[in-house]
Amino acid sequence: MSIMQCVHFLETRIQEPFYSCIINIYNDFLRRKKGTQRISNGNEYPDKVFYLIELDDIAIGLASFYDKVLGAVKYADKKNYIPVVNISNPKSNVVDQDRGGNGWEYYFSGIETDGRIYSMKDIEKAENIVVANPSCITLYKRYSNKEISRRNKVSSRIRYEKNTNSFIQKMEEDLLNDKKLIGVYYRGTDYRKKGNWTPVGHPKVLDISDFWQEVQHFSENVQCKNIFLVTEEQEAVDYVLSNPAGLNVRYVRKKRFSNFDYSDSISTMTLSGVSKYENNLLYLLDVDMLSKCDFLFGTLCSGVQMALNINGNHYEQVHIVDIGKN
Repeated sequence: MSIMQCVHFLETRIQEPFYSCIINIYNDFLRRKKGTQRISNGNEYPDKVFYLIELDDIAIGLASFYDKVLGAVKYADKKNYIPVVNISNPKSNVVDQDRGGNGWEYYFSGIETDGRIYSMKDIEKAENIVVANPSCITLYKRYSNKEISRRNKVSSRIRYEKNTNSFIQKMEEDLLNDKKLIGVYYRGTDYRKKGNWTPVGHPKVLDISDFWQEVQHFSENVQCKNIFLVTEEQEAVDYVLSNPAGLNVRYVRKKRFSNFDYSDSISTMTLSGVSKYENNLLYLLDVDMLSKCDFLFGTLCSGVQMALNINGNHYEQVHIVDIGKN
């Protein structure tokens, strides 16, 4: 039995909060097993200890990286370390070939600690650095109000890079208005079981026709007809636009996956003609928009989780479509 199959077995049989406790214990075990390395780059900041969060995964996307950072920052806070994030593996989903460097800092300036934001530049000559590569299992059950509030305290300290922030604010001027919005996230493509492709441990998803019917019911219940749609699947956008059901649908205009071939995770794929940087920037716009909607309706996935963490329990109502795991 693989680790993901074991996690799935536990998740379907153990209720919260015990499941999260078991996974957190296991994540602590992984952290200790992989170990940390103490280094020194110079003699600056002798009274501080930096926690360099090195993330080199190649099979996860920006929202999952964000999730890992939240967990690592929580650990750094416990140790009174100053967290700094580095994602520099060129095979990573977020490191752009033309830009290189630290992919995290394309989008985020850093994590506020003691009233200041520290970045990779600050540790170039720092005296005390603890280097760690968090090996954590992603939880898909972090939706209790208490847990979201805890995670929001960390999320609220993560600041957008200035150009990213300006871009998001400008785009949201057109996407947001004074009308209430339901943020809808449909996660399709590689979350769907098809042929020989089975995303073990990941949430099952409804077909878009069934999902869109559920959205319509939710819209009636909350008396809101304005939809902000997020999906990586072009066929889902086409279906919604051809079956509006009296709802006003808006979305970010961008290239999406079409005729998905189910050969691999989308986290390892690139869209033709779209840089990793542009793709992730528009994805971050999607998630930020979701976090600012009045209601949230979505599939179990890291993007929805990220929106919840940024929003911090300020939605009027949330509905997560949970039909089990693959």
